[in-house]
Amino acid sequence: MISSSSVGGDWTLVPAHAVDSTREAVLGADLDSIHFARGEPVDGLALAVSDGVSYASGSVGGPLALLGPLSESLITIGLGLRLNPGSRQWLSEVRTGNICVVHPGDEHRGLFMPGSLYVTARLSADQLEEFSAEMGLVLDARQLGGSGVSSHRAADGPLAMLRSGFERVHRRDPGVPGSPVLGRFTLETVIGALAREPRAVPGARMPVGYGRIVARALDYIEANLAAPLSNRTIARAAFTSEATLHRAFLELFGETPQTFVRKWRLNRIRQDLASEAEARCTITMIANRWGVSELGRFAGLYRSLFGELPSETRARAAALRNPAAPGGQSPSP
Repeated sequence: MISSSSVGGDWTLVPAHAVDSTREAVLGADLDSIHFARGEPVDGLALAVSDGVSYASGSVGGPLALLGPLSESLITIGLGLRLNPGSRQWLSEVRTGNICVVHPGDEHRGLFMPGSLYVTARLSADQLEEFSAEMGLVLDARQLGGSGVSSHRAADGPLAMLRSGFERVHRRDPGVPGSPVLGRFTLETVIGALAREPRAVPGARMPVGYGRIVARALDYIEANLAAPLSNRTIARAAFTSEATLHRAFLELFGETPQTFVRKWRLNRIRQDLASEAEARCTITMIANRWGVSELGRFAGLYRSLFGELPSETRARAAALRNPAAPGGQSPSP
């Protein structure tokens, strides 16, 4: 049994010095490996299973050939996060961003040059179809094609984010994303490159799989609502592009990401203005606390959203808390 250690919550790192490590270069496979130079053929392997999908990422230390079937029952999709010159799949040279597909029982033949980095996902045809449908896309047998290197490449933006994420996994960086995030984003990236849009049906609403993107974005926004938030930082946290982030928020909320953030901040300010615990704080202090500094514009935006000025919210809350005070009134039943 190969010794290993955990990182990022659920990534298992297999050390480079493990003699049989390259036979697990794809999780669950039993590959023949050929080393072409002295030293360790891999700097390390990172393995995980999430939502029934097996993921493996390899950081290649020396020229390495991997030969054999990857699975007798599952589809394997591989993405070259960084493929250095001379790397090949089925004797054809491959480059960074290339995607390879290996169907159940088919032979795989790969050659990886030093410094290369890859990730693979193994899943059933039904799982692949289900994940594609969640994204509002179709990835059928015809679209997927046979075993080999796809003519489609991963988009540069998601590819760069994945490369950075898996580099952190292999470096054992603290706070590295776990497989539910990084693995799922791997699937979203390759499916986005390989799949097609569903054919339009008159009168039917075309599904858009933006839920997971928005969920990741909302987690990040909530944790950083008082800090500066640009579309770029939110998109990076959600593992997507700025354009996709923009479309996802418009689809789900009818708001751009920045408009959504602004309204969330205004609601937090409104809560603080009505709070007895914050009664000693000035309106300016509360607004600044939630990242709002343009106070002149702030008052107009606040009134547009809530139908009253910040000072009116504060006065009304105070009157409701103390109806006996001059100008106060008893709360409505």
